[in-house]
Amino acid sequence: MTSPTPRSSSAILPTLATAELSSISQPRVVTIGISGASSSGKTTLSTILSEIFDTWGREAAQPEIVSIDDFFVTKDRCPIATFHGRPRDDKFLKETKERGVGFYHVESLEVEEEEGRKITGPDTDCWGSIDVGGLVMYIRSVQDGEEAQLPQGPNSAIWEQRKARVRQLCLENFSDVIAEGRKLLDGFREESAGGIYGKPAVVLVEGFLLYSNEPPTAADAKQNEHRTTSEQKRQLMDLIDIPLFLSITKCEAKRRRFKRIEYVDAEDGGERVPGQCWKTEGYFEEIAWKNWESSIEGVLGGDGRKIYVLEEEQSDGERDDVEETVRWALGIILEEVKQMMKEA
Repeated sequence: MTSPTPRSSSAILPTLATAELSSISQPRVVTIGISGASSSGKTTLSTILSEIFDTWGREAAQPEIVSIDDFFVTKDRCPIATFHGRPRDDKFLKETKERGVGFYHVESLEVEEEEGRKITGPDTDCWGSIDVGGLVMYIRSVQDGEEAQLPQGPNSAIWEQRKARVRQLCLENFSDVIAEGRKLLDGFREESAGGIYGKPAVVLVEGFLLYSNEPPTAADAKQNEHRTTSEQKRQLMDLIDIPLFLSITKCEAKRRRFKRIEYVDAEDGGERVPGQCWKTEGYFEEIAWKNWESSIEGVLGGDGRKIYVLEEEQSDGERDDVEETVRWALGIILEEVKQMMKEA
């Protein structure tokens, strides 16, 4: 785990010497970023932290979780990529080909290439698949305490159902660590004597590309009208006060990804239906994971960005349990807030 010097909070918390009494009464905001590869635990951690901080900040309002997933553009506007099917997905890909559904083209029902059946379609794991400008504007609105409307698309209702499902699972399975975290916050408030700087409002931002250095491609500019730019990505990173990063091995990410209900075929009780070729093993291997590795090159290697990293535990092939991850994150957050209070 890295231990960078906490960021200055001068852009968020005015000093008592310069602040007017009217501005002191306004809520202060701390924005926590949670990033990592597919299935690294971003959504689970952000959901649990939201429950812990629900009595903290703006009039005891539960912190908002801003997810990159809510800002995907429609697949017809994503860059195009080519990958290959794997044996485990043969039946699924044959059904996709025969029905002619979705945005992906399966070239043949026969496996004619050594790598597997060739598939062409949208790349949903790159900057060109995200409305970064809209994401930045939304985060700013939430930070300012304004009413902000998430983009509404054909899958919005499904996303909301999944969020509700994750929240319910977190409440059922991690109630002890949520209670422990709330108790820790109560102690923190007492330690800070209940000062206004001891209860900043919290905004949680989670997504797989938050700290990415991936440059925009010509395909991004041509196919995505939102024109993801280096400037937009810099603005996104600048909005994060406490950047957390959950590392994970490829093997573990793949195992977790294909256990999730949305990656299990509908006939087996899951949610994957023909046409959703981004939910295949070949897509993960050749697109999702390769894009991920490329996007973080240099980001965590001492380029000046202050990012806290939770390293993957190698002893049993998995990171320590979720509760330990929550304790790790909460400890960093409170230390950062303390530093902000000292510098204010």
